[in-house]
Amino acid sequence: VMSGTSMASPVVAGSIALIRGLYPEFTPEQIRQVLQYSSDDRGSSGYDSYFGHGRLNLNKALKVTSIPEVMFNNLTYTENSLSSGNKISARISGKNLKS
Repeated sequence: VMSGTSMASPVVAGSIALIRGLYPEFTPEQIRQVLQYSSDDRGSSGYDSYFGHGRLNLNKALKVTSIPEVMFNNLTYTENSLSSGNKISARISGKNLKS
């Protein structure tokens, strides 16, 4: 039995090639996002240090026909936009690629 990144890398590379073949207009960043958001969550909900974004699900990834214009993991702000200790809230909606 073999496991680890040495076994995962060729599978991910082949998956990227298949997605790129179906959607040549997708940028490398968009392909990364498709793989990330179509993965099967494992371990703790969401990203975690052991499973990352989860297990690659090529079936879901190949069914994605478009991705939202903006996908992100972290919100950032400029130094002058908030003062220390202030909180910011946001409501964000969009298509859930995991469904």
